[in-house]
Amino acid sequence: MKLTHYLSTLSALALSLSASAVLAQSVADTVFINGKIYTADTDRNIVESLAVKDSQIVSLGNNTATKSWIGKDTKVVDLQNKLMLPGLHDAHIHAVGIVSYDSCSLNNRPVDLQQLYEVVKDCQQRFQLPKGNWLVVHQWSFGENNHPKGEFTSIRQALDAAAPDNPVIMLGNDGHHNATNSLGLSRAKNAAGKTIGLNAATLRSDFSDLASFVGVDKQGEPNGAINEHVYEVLEAPSILTADIDLISQHSEQIPKRLNSLGITSIQDAAITPGNQKLYDSLIQQGDLSLRITLAQLLAPKEYRKSDGSYDLDTLMQDARTTRDKYASVDNVKSDTLKFMVDGVLEGNPLENPPTPPNAAQLRHFHHPLYALNPAQQEVTLTGYVEPLSEDCKQGRKLLDSHNTNELESFSKTHHYSASQCEFNRGELFNPNKITQEFTQLADADNFSVHFHAIGDRAVRSALDAIASVKDTDRTDHHNMFSLAHVQQASDYDIARLADLDVPVVFTFAWAIKNKAYDRSVIPFIEKVESEADMYNPNSYYYQQFYPAKSLINAGGTVVAGSDAPVETDDPRPFLNMERAITRDAGEGSFNPDENLSIDEAIAAYTINGARLMHQDRITGSLEVGKKADLIILDQNIIELANSGKADKISETQVLETWFDGKQVYQH
Repeated sequence: MKLTHYLSTLSALALSLSASAVLAQSVADTVFINGKIYTADTDRNIVESLAVKDSQIVSLGNNTATKSWIGKDTKVVDLQNKLMLPGLHDAHIHAVGIVSYDSCSLNNRPVDLQQLYEVVKDCQQRFQLPKGNWLVVHQWSFGENNHPKGEFTSIRQALDAAAPDNPVIMLGNDGHHNATNSLGLSRAKNAAGKTIGLNAATLRSDFSDLASFVGVDKQGEPNGAINEHVYEVLEAPSILTADIDLISQHSEQIPKRLNSLGITSIQDAAITPGNQKLYDSLIQQGDLSLRITLAQLLAPKEYRKSDGSYDLDTLMQDARTTRDKYASVDNVKSDTLKFMVDGVLEGNPLENPPTPPNAAQLRHFHHPLYALNPAQQEVTLTGYVEPLSEDCKQGRKLLDSHNTNELESFSKTHHYSASQCEFNRGELFNPNKITQEFTQLADADNFSVHFHAIGDRAVRSALDAIASVKDTDRTDHHNMFSLAHVQQASDYDIARLADLDVPVVFTFAWAIKNKAYDRSVIPFIEKVESEADMYNPNSYYYQQFYPAKSLINAGGTVVAGSDAPVETDDPRPFLNMERAITRDAGEGSFNPDENLSIDEAIAAYTINGARLMHQDRITGSLEVGKKADLIILDQNIIELANSGKADKISETQVLETWFDGKQVYQH
């Protein structure tokens, strides 16, 4: 902000909005002076002083205007020219994953299969689990390393050797990719409750609907990779419920850790009946220094009846029960439903054949071919399968026949699997009809809906459902619906997001070039000549990749969310701000046309997050009458961004966090 604007703002706000006319003039509890207080209001003003009484902001402006609020018992805080912001809103987080406790964890460390074997074997010996009990391994980095090493050529093989007496569930750090061993696969139960195991035969019969989520070898046998909801048929622990009793014993860590990062409001994006006890434990402790929105994850498929129909009325009754449970709890509400539209866009180049992504795309995925260099432990792109070729026509016929010998012969002859000849646009987790019915029922019961949508076809499915409600005569739909992630969206749907007033929660830390990750995504979406061609600025993926600025330009709303513990259990708000501005992690910006300004990045973490959580009347900006949720920083991120030093924003430390006018954290 220019100095002239700053000075004029001080003058304009010297009236402190005549706070005494808004709130009866009296002595403030706390007055902050000599600061650079960024209000995040409509005008994005910067003032130097702010007064707080009884949890509310009663005055802001210049030092002179605020002096009248100082009495003998008033605490006066000299900000010494430090930057103050409103408390941050993380609009998409999974608090169950940010608690520290003794567990078997890879801590996101990329490992090869030999190292994986050693870690899992050590955990089995350390925890001394009874024979047959699940061994849970947390924070497995699905997208990095996992290369064959020594005697191990598949994850299943490594886990079998490491834990011969226990089923193992590897929980991917993205919440979508998991892995298991042979004992785990053997536990799969069909719809009738009979244990028949996951294998090539059952993937063609009882579990045919899961086939696209299970990694297989050339013979069609599971290789250990199980993605999305496959763990459910194994009755294995999930990332949301594993160790929940133990985690709940440490629930006090949640507000302490978040407050230390300047976060005073969150939306937990996946609350299930199995992990509510985490918040029940936190609430029992009292003095909750967070405003919490609990988005209930109730999957329609769990309410599917024997005749194939969905009992969504019972689903909604369960949702109302949980909403009522928290209705009388201060600073906690559960008036939002989470809806999973699709999965994720990562394929797996290491598997043979490579597993394609499962997120729902408008266009069919390509089938890249990879070669593994054992010496360098790297995979390289060597070409593509041509699904329109005569060979692939034959391959698809063989898939229909399920002739194992002929399928194996096809692979040996053509050096790729017949499964790579299939046309594949990914998967919608629910039929469009169910998505729309769910949305309409939620709207009728005054629930917000927070949609997980990664692929461009998933974005369209969610918007079609929202449009089916917003096309009615009701006018009270403002911010009742939101989307998370939106890794890809067509220009048509970017405009619809704005027209339908649907905020999008982006995790900006991922809007960067990351060769290991991009190798698992881009070649499946774009037919690239080589990995050097992955970042073609004219390609669809490049242009539509996390289209944050395009959404703002269209008149839409951009919100920030960490999605912790995905990739890391650190919510890292200032790294997210930095990458919202730069989209660069050292390899150059990934589509600089989508870079945000510092004002837009702060708005995503403050007022826009507050609007999404329906609390912008009390938080999200520093204005008279709003709650005194505020933070003080060790460096001025606005000046850094405006002076070309945005790459330093991630180094920012929070010096103090105040919630409801009380200091809840000091560095």
